[in-house]
Amino acid sequence: MKTLTTLCMLTAAYAVTMVAVSPSKADAADRRVGAGYCYANVDETQVMNSGLFTNLNTGGGYYSVQAFCTMPSDSYLSHAAINTLNIHGYNGLTGSSPAKACVTDWSGLASSCGTTVSTPTGNFSTSMTGTALSAWKANPSWFPYVVVTLDAGSSLKGFWMST
Repeated sequence: MKTLTTLCMLTAAYAVTMVAVSPSKADAADRRVGAGYCYANVDETQVMNSGLFTNLNTGGGYYSVQAFCTMPSDSYLSHAAINTLNIHGYNGLTGSSPAKACVTDWSGLASSCGTTVSTPTGNFSTSMTGTALSAWKANPSWFPYVVVTLDAGSSLKGFWMST
């Protein structure tokens, strides 16, 4: 009887240990997204073979373009669970460029964006947290995207999302 009791206690301890250390949906998750998911509001931009989204500025004048970048959202990593969104790129001019995380509903008639963040000059990795991601958190069933304004000669490299 003593052996059976010991065996039951060891089995129970093993089961509790496995439940405690096994991964669950609540564990941290990361996702990297290339800039190939982006499209522009004008024709003078191009997604390069290297995966960069670049404002080529072929029109000869100074102007900026907006890059609209769709973000994946699924049962593994929902946009509503994201606590940090890093934007990686290159800002070719002096000054900063705005970026914001937005969502649109199924009809495309309603949209919402979090607060705007700025990307610095040169190579950058800009983080969005808190109110910058508020639209993603408030609308878990909508479709997420990021809008980044790119000056002439600037490019996007990609995004990193984390819970």
